Amino acid sequence: MAPGGLDTGGGGMSQTPEGRLKADVLEYLTMRGEYVIRMNPGRWPMKRGYMHGAPIGCADLLILRAVCCWIELKAPGGATKKSRREAQLAFRQKVLALGHRHIQADSVERVMEFLNHPWEDAK
Repeated sequence: MAPGGLDTGGGGMSQTPEGRLKADVLEYLTMRGEYVIRMNPGRWPMKRGYMHGAPIGCADLLILRAVCCWIELKAPGGATKKSRREAQLAFRQKVLALGHRHIQADSVERVMEFLNHPWEDAK
């Protein structure tokens, strides 16, 4: 559990390459004392309708600071469907326009670099 009692949801992640990356990044961010929220885009069938998560295209992680920092995780060499890439780009453009920070990361080291220099133009 992250600082402030926030459940980052790390327990049930799949062991895909991106799932392992997400677990590693969440562990690092928790050790740093960051207030991080794991986002879950999509919807899931329930007994009575659907449970709705974050919008499709939403970044994987949100770090709450004075300025929000969004992190989209990509396993090295992984592929993303065109419709998902387009939704992720639209999400990135939206949060950057709001003054938030956003990166795409394929390693814990990239997240570390971003957090040490969050005001540099992140790609």
